[in-house]
Amino acid sequence: MPASISDVRIATLCTLALYVKYIVTLTIQGGSKFKTATRPPEDMAFAATTAPQQRAFIPETSDEKVEAAKAKEARWGRIVGNDLENLPFGIIMAWVSIVAGGNGTATSVLFVVFTVSRIVHSIAFANAVFLPRTIAFQVGMLSTVALAVNAVIGSFA
Repeated sequence: MPASISDVRIATLCTLALYVKYIVTLTIQGGSKFKTATRPPEDMAFAATTAPQQRAFIPETSDEKVEAAKAKEARWGRIVGNDLENLPFGIIMAWVSIVAGGNGTATSVLFVVFTVSRIVHSIAFANAVFLPRTIAFQVGMLSTVALAVNAVIGSFA
């Protein structure tokens, strides 16, 4: 059965949730660059003059804290990079599945599963939890493949 208005609404909400998740991870990753002083010089100067009382904008000075801040920045950079590699394909496959006449229920379920798996992946990655991160990644990839198959089946039906 082709997509209904409910399926389009679900896809819209999933797309919004994934975009908000992406913006949140991007904001955290960008903010972590202040602690390592790896923001552009004009950003560091602006933060120092406009918000000197904000500890989030003050670079770390002890070697131990600098290393921890660098590890955090690198981790969030990998999360953002992973999102850039995976979110577009999942979102595109869901919308193509709708447009191509794929099964609407399958599209909705798969897109919700993809969305939840990507959120779980980011949370697990941020907290350095291997197994949930890996499972969430695999579930997200399988959801994307299933969405693509659903789109192909719908386009030839």
